[in-house]
Amino acid sequence: MKFLKVFLPIFIPLCVYYFLVNHFIYPKGSPKSTRALASLNYIESVKNTEVDYLVMGDSTAVYGINPAGLSKNSQSVSMIASPVYTAYKILEKLENIKINKGILLTQTFIYDHYDLDIWGYFVPNKIYSFNDVLTIFCLEKKPACTIFEKLDIGTKYLLARAYLNSYALDEIQDRLKYRDRNYAGMYAAYSKILRDNKGFFKKKRRELAERSVFLEPLREHFSMPLGSVPPAEIIYLRKIITYAKERHIPLYYIIMPTAAYALDRGGATEPYRQSLKEFLKDDIGPDMQLVDTLPMEHLLNLGDFWDFNHVNDLGARKIESFLRSQLHIIN
Repeated sequence: MKFLKVFLPIFIPLCVYYFLVNHFIYPKGSPKSTRALASLNYIESVKNTEVDYLVMGDSTAVYGINPAGLSKNSQSVSMIASPVYTAYKILEKLENIKINKGILLTQTFIYDHYDLDIWGYFVPNKIYSFNDVLTIFCLEKKPACTIFEKLDIGTKYLLARAYLNSYALDEIQDRLKYRDRNYAGMYAAYSKILRDNKGFFKKKRRELAERSVFLEPLREHFSMPLGSVPPAEIIYLRKIITYAKERHIPLYYIIMPTAAYALDRGGATEPYRQSLKEFLKDDIGPDMQLVDTLPMEHLLNLGDFWDFNHVNDLGARKIESFLRSQLHIIN
């Protein structure tokens, strides 16, 4: 009885908290989570199709590469916040897809993909299992993950699944702050956008007054050399390269544009770009060709961006023209 008196006052509020958060916020009560889940649902609908080009990767592809601009019979299976690990898992899900002309892959390898996006979205939304998380952080790590590191990962995993980490609390705070928004209809609206645009998420342009607020936060990520990337990312990138090579499918790694030129900081992203190319140097070649959009960045203005490294629908049209010329698409 003494145990129950101590335990119940803690257990019951936690259960109520979990129920409320699970019902009102996860999985479909936050914009980023909802977009990730809508993408997963859309991917299921294209796994047995035949396509010309398949667009894969993170949010820079979701918002920046319109597959319909490459050909009428192309698709995007890119996904917001997706590490390379997830891109490969998506490729595995596309069991009987036939790709005729090429795969376009984007990946920024920024730190958020291995912190905020995993613990804030992929784990709480049950997209990643504990084994997935262990694979990302421990596969081929040198020195190998110790038992204490695995325990730390396990603790983070449990806190994320129980919505008790700082990222979940931030989601709750945002949900309360913007409670006037129609969260209930977000999933259906996002799913329709993806269906209507072959997996491409058309970003509307921002009002001029809003732009500076959204352009600055991500600038720091792309103004310094690439940070630490889990070894699993290169391993799964090479799995994608092998997948394409075995099927004789051209594979293009796309370095997407940023707003550096639009902000009159033309060389600001050079340390990031050079370190990214250095990071990929052993894998760039006949089996994976590099396409850097830097030559067309000066054609983009602030009105083409949603934030520092994501374009809106206007910017996506310019990227479409550039990619068509680089891939020698005539149709």
